[in-house]
Amino acid sequence: MSRKGRALNALLRVFDTFRPPRRFPTYVRPFGGWQWWNLSRDAACYVLDFLKEHPDYRTYHEHTLLSDEIFFPSILMGTAFASSHEVVNDALRLTIWRPGESHPQMLGLADLPALLASGKPFARKFAGEAGRAVYERLIRGAEGRSPADRH
Repeated sequence: MSRKGRALNALLRVFDTFRPPRRFPTYVRPFGGWQWWNLSRDAACYVLDFLKEHPDYRTYHEHTLLSDEIFFPSILMGTAFASSHEVVNDALRLTIWRPGESHPQMLGLADLPALLASGKPFARKFAGEAGRAVYERLIRGAEGRSPADRH
């Protein structure tokens, strides 16, 4: 961690000593998950309605580290939404993690066969020229197919 990051963490720890402990809202069960998700229209509307009905839920998460990994999953899985809607645990993304790493592998042309075989419409994580090369190869492949094959 950088010196700036360590200093910020130290400052936050000092700040937290003066703040009363927070309690997770009792009207929702906490759930964790990725910050990479896809929402149906019903799910998006439910989230917006939920936040209108419970403005304190948003306030609770304002100074929470990685709040996106608990904020939305809790609304969708820790409330009545999950009992009346199908919630699928699939981010529709190819992500390759190396054992022991804290970040996904950067994808390049060597990963193109895995990307195509995955059946996932999205992938992460591409960088710079390697990402551009994959994109260009995919576009060239799509342009070479007949219109009937593209659907």
